[in-house]
Order: sequence, then C-alpha cells, then structure tokens
Amino acid sequence: MVYFGKIQNGKIVPESELRLPEGARVRIEPVTPSGPDGGGDPSDPVYRLGDDAVETGIADFSGEHDHYIYGTPKRGARKGS
Repeated sequence: MVYFGKIQNGKIVPESELRLPEGARVRIEPVTPSGPDGGGDPSDPVYRLGDDAVETGIADFSGEHDHYIYGTPKRGARKGS
C-alpha cells in the first residue's frame, strides 16, 4: 500500500487516513513532481523515449500496430463488421 502526503510546517500530513498498526515501520521517500511542464526527473528513461522514435511513414500505425506487427485484422475494419 502506498500513501501520499505533503510536508506542512515541518511535519508529514497524509492526503488520506492511514490505516497502519501502531509502531509500524514506514519508508518516507520524496516524490519528484512530473507533468506536462517537464517537472519530472530528466534522468528517468521515460523522458527519453522520443529519442528512439523512428518515422515509419504509416499514418495509422499507433492505432493499428497489431495489424502491422502480428497480421491481425485492422481494428478499423472490425467496426463495420
């Protein structure tokens, strides 16, 4: 189970009720904010995924990747069936 909270006046304030037994050991780990503004950890590999992207020239590849990789029927073709 993972709980989240914030530091307020030097103390940890949980965002929700903690249901832990008295005396339970916990690990407190700061969370790096992430979001569309690029506030995440740039050393995290997920922020470098675009570096490995290649242009396929296939306009519908993202929606039809199973068709192009495994030969399954196109998803768009199944809608009319």
